[in-house]
Amino acid sequence: MESIPGLARLDHLHEVAQTLLTDDLVGWQRGAVSRAARVVRLQLAVAEAAAEAEDTLRLLRSACDARNHWFFKTVAKVDGRYLSIFDGQTEFIIGERIERQQALGHRGAFFAYDNIERARAASASFPKCSKLLKAERALLRVGGEVSHSEARCAHGKAMLWAMTPLEEVPMKAATTGRRRRAPPPPATSEGGRARHPVVPHRGRRRAIPTREHRVLPRA
Repeated sequence: MESIPGLARLDHLHEVAQTLLTDDLVGWQRGAVSRAARVVRLQLAVAEAAAEAEDTLRLLRSACDARNHWFFKTVAKVDGRYLSIFDGQTEFIIGERIERQQALGHRGAFFAYDNIERARAASASFPKCSKLLKAERALLRVGGEVSHSEARCAHGKAMLWAMTPLEEVPMKAATTGRRRRAPPPPATSEGGRARHPVVPHRGRRRAIPTREHRVLPRA
């Protein structure tokens, strides 16, 4: 019985498909070990990235929490010492905690600002009876034991009963603007006097009569 051409062609295609499938299975089995190693390395990398992201988030939260407890206080700087401008006696030492007994009202409390710009702007607003009113000023970053919202009084001003001076910060903000050029000196004449600039006349020009409009004098 003669084979039908169409069926023979289908048989041939089936054999080709079986061969390709067998080759793929063999290749897949051969690369299973290396593929498994790549999967393990990928899982370790993902785990390390997740741990690193968690540590970064923890550090950011800690930094935000610490920043929420930062305040800025203006003090007097006398012979390298940081003293209270008001009483002239209380000394603030970097890294040493200072505390006062809490009382009713604000008598005896430390006043600071939760924003460095507000602290710079208010550096001149001290009572006239302050002991070191005319002394050199310095701005300290201090760490409070309460947050901004808990210690805020008004206009960013905070009342603290305990704090730790951390560092001295610049009293003035750094300026990055371009310097303006000085105007050129005025031009001088040969005699050494300043030459005034010539200002053009902006008035109406007087019409010059032509020959036809001239009036001849009478004889």
